[in-house]
Amino acid sequence: MAPQPLLIRQFTLSKSHLAALTDAERNLFFLSGHILNELNSLNKVFAWSLRSEDSNESDIISLTQGIQSMIYARILAGKLWEAWEALRATWFSSKPSTTLENGLHPDSRIALSALKGYFSHSNLIFDVRNSFAFHYSRKLGERWEEVADENNLQVILGGTIGNNINLAAELITNAAIIRAAHPTDPEAGLQAFLNDVQTMSEHFTTFLEGVTLFYLEEMLGDSLTEQGRDIEIKVTQPFSEVRIPYFCAPDKISSP
Repeated sequence: MAPQPLLIRQFTLSKSHLAALTDAERNLFFLSGHILNELNSLNKVFAWSLRSEDSNESDIISLTQGIQSMIYARILAGKLWEAWEALRATWFSSKPSTTLENGLHPDSRIALSALKGYFSHSNLIFDVRNSFAFHYSRKLGERWEEVADENNLQVILGGTIGNNINLAAELITNAAIIRAAHPTDPEAGLQAFLNDVQTMSEHFTTFLEGVTLFYLEEMLGDSLTEQGRDIEIKVTQPFSEVRIPYFCAPDKISSP
């Protein structure tokens, strides 16, 4: 059965709407939207990369799906830290009015409080960002023997459209992340990393959506349900069925 059409609402912002905000408010409105767009996109790619098509897939396919999802999880972790740094330079340093914070939906205020609590002290997302997301560790292979056995260091050559993958390199990288999360329990370390990334991503999303809605109401009026234009769009797959595989078949090239 084909998915039902999706109903969205489009709001158009005029120059006069945006001019009504202060410079600091406009900057925060656009910055919040930009961060929210990136986090939403990375979250989806992470989830869709992890998802397997069925339980009968080969071990190598399942392994590369997990490897690919961890690559996006690392990038997402790096972006979460950058989002926090951007907030520190805007939301906190410029001291937005208490009216703005008090005007946020309660869920957004709770999310902001959780973000403050997590990022106010040393955390795994910061460690991952500095060594495995936006910066490369030049000593990644120093402890390779701790995680290597005779069978698990592999390189796959697929020969076309990015089907090659150095599984050994990703095994070492992921082991280093997991070790940073928990030095003695790999399963607990992996769970801690994924939990931190997913939880903080949810908090950022909730908070930034609240900021966006607050400024929309400031510019357009309190009742957004009576404004905007409803548009029905066609979607081809439900969220739960979207999948991004690592291995792809080459496109057929027509003979001349």
